Amino acid sequence: MRVLLRDLEASAATYRLTGLVAFVDVASPQRGYAVHVQFGVVNEGAATISVLNPFDLVQLRLNDREGRPLRLAAEAPSMLVHRPASEPWKLRTGLPIVEAVLNDEEIATSSLDVPVVELLPGRTSAVTHAITEHLAETTAVHLSDGDYAVGCIATLISAVDTGASRILESPMVPVQFARAPAP
Repeated sequence: MRVLLRDLEASAATYRLTGLVAFVDVASPQRGYAVHVQFGVVNEGAATISVLNPFDLVQLRLNDREGRPLRLAAEAPSMLVHRPASEPWKLRTGLPIVEAVLNDEEIATSSLDVPVVELLPGRTSAVTHAITEHLAETTAVHLSDGDYAVGCIATLISAVDTGASRILESPMVPVQFARAPAP
């Protein structure tokens, strides 16, 4: 089921980002080793829009069948991590990315190791994350068979004017999951 994210907060200079529509896509039921969740951005405008890597600023959320949040592995966004100038920028996410699409072209996930992404008009860019486990205290626990809900919060920031930003949130999307052996 594909759902659109809605604005929680937008800066005064948001007009630079008005052509962007963000979505979460989650199939249900799912059977496998992980719940797969796609987050993407569509540029519905007429011009290319440069943004700070939107896949660096996505926070996926997972709730159990009673609606209680389950903690997921997380990494600090790469744009907030101080690193030596000699070290290249690298997209680091707490959850593995198993598929990436940039401007309607399937790409290697390593191609997203860039701080700025150019979103072409009329094109979709997306990543698919695999949620295999959640954190209970300090221990990773594999997802068990059951009903979950998945959602996300995303931040879009213009690379041309970093004062132009949008914070977006998706509704929680129900997903039935049945564990199968890992590939």
